[in-house]
Amino acid sequence: LRRRVCQRKARFDASLPPEGIRAFLKDKVRHPMRAFNNFVSGSLFLGISAAAILANTVYLGLESELKMKNEFARIHSSSSRTISPVPEYVFTSFFGVELLMRMLSLRTRFFTGGELYWNLFDTLLIASSLMELSAGTSTNLSVWRILRVFRLVRLLKIMRRVAILESLNTMVYGIINCFAPLMWASVILFVIMYAFAVFFISVITSHLEGAETGDTGGLILDLETYFGSVYRIIMLLFEGATGGNDWGPLSLPLKDMSEMYYLVFGTYIVFVTLGVLNIVTGFFVDGTLQASSDSREQVLKDALTRKAMLLSVIRDAFHIMDRNGDGQITNEELHLHLSDPTVLECFLTLHIDTDEVKDVFRLLDRGKESISIDDFVNGVLRVTQPVKTLDICMILLQNKEILEKVGFVANLMESRLPPSRDACD
Repeated sequence: LRRRVCQRKARFDASLPPEGIRAFLKDKVRHPMRAFNNFVSGSLFLGISAAAILANTVYLGLESELKMKNEFARIHSSSSRTISPVPEYVFTSFFGVELLMRMLSLRTRFFTGGELYWNLFDTLLIASSLMELSAGTSTNLSVWRILRVFRLVRLLKIMRRVAILESLNTMVYGIINCFAPLMWASVILFVIMYAFAVFFISVITSHLEGAETGDTGGLILDLETYFGSVYRIIMLLFEGATGGNDWGPLSLPLKDMSEMYYLVFGTYIVFVTLGVLNIVTGFFVDGTLQASSDSREQVLKDALTRKAMLLSVIRDAFHIMDRNGDGQITNEELHLHLSDPTVLECFLTLHIDTDEVKDVFRLLDRGKESISIDDFVNGVLRVTQPVKTLDICMILLQNKEILEKVGFVANLMESRLPPSRDACD
């Protein structure tokens, strides 16, 4: 624990400028937009939004339950509890402010970035909440109550961003990817049940043709109750195959008609339960595995998209500073364009300060007074990426190699030069 505390303190001290924490705070005050962007894209803002979404989800359940109890109380002419509109105003205001903060931070990327659909969905929810609040409690608009249920979809946004919920995220997206196979499985199951329903209606009709007029015995009554229409037979077949009802008692009227019809019903149960449903389960498992693979591919795709965006921003900044178009920028061109608003916006997107850009130039020019576009892009890209353990290990290895070479040179010089005392003698 002490070692971790020391490591975090060392990282924090390394992130401060040489002048100390006062200069660090001055830098934050001097660049408020950069600090604002870091806050909106940080884990603290994400945690606050996630807590608000969870609280709103719990509140929706409690409010819906209380409204239902009030309706029962109204029907029974008993007293009901008053629902305060204050939490709804608080949640709507919070999510509205959160949406505005993300719009100010992302700017045009709010409508063009990778989370475009999530942003549009949040905007639609906020707009529906505002319209519901403006309509007031005196207006009974069921459409707004239906739209409020879609707020629960925001939980998917939490699972998508929180790393600890990656397995749950994979399961949810696996279920979403199974919608198409589920639809086709439902179609196949319906066709099978419809075919057996038509068969059973045909045999029941043949049996009823041989019955006498006025015969209302138990078998006729059971056939009319359970097999009186195509819809009833389809629902009976669905209950028997999915466990909604035991298929044995359901097929007793058919057994009273003929043992063969009872065996046909059993054949249907075996075919659907052991054949069709197992195939459907296999499709669902395959869809879940595909969703897991797509999730990994999406992570890789997002990383490549972000890297391409960073490269594009760095190249745009370089071309702006390269006035003569020779593919090189000098120290003079760099200092001249550091006050350009377009260049400052590019570096602000990369979360890089102008002083850090100057340091990168000093590291790359090596006395040549100019750097190429490739060196500039690679250098700035390395600065924007977090420090890896491999980088630290490489630095330690290079230092070790340098010390070994210096030691070798020192030993070589010591062996070739005469001792100082003998030289004095």
